[in-house]
Amino acid sequence: MRREEVAQLAGISVDWYTWLEQGRNIHVSTQVLEDVARVLQLSINEKRHMFLLAEQAIPIESIENKFQISSSLQYFLDYQNPIPAYVTNSRWDFVAWN
Repeated sequence: MRREEVAQLAGISVDWYTWLEQGRNIHVSTQVLEDVARVLQLSINEKRHMFLLAEQAIPIESIENKFQISSSLQYFLDYQNPIPAYVTNSRWDFVAWN
């Protein structure tokens, strides 16, 4: 993905995104970091690393929401026993199984 595309999808200017990439001394908000992580489809570890580089703590809710599925989906998975079933996220990480 090109810089222009990432910046546009994250809702920030190309210059601001370039400065963020270059590690310039700018004050970036948690929301901007969250948006960039979403656009780049970062894993939780990659997201933690990005927040560490930005000298910010990763929001707890972004960690918790990453691994939750609805109770009805978990019930469906459990009902599939003895047939193996699982749910993956957009990065093909297993997030739930029976």
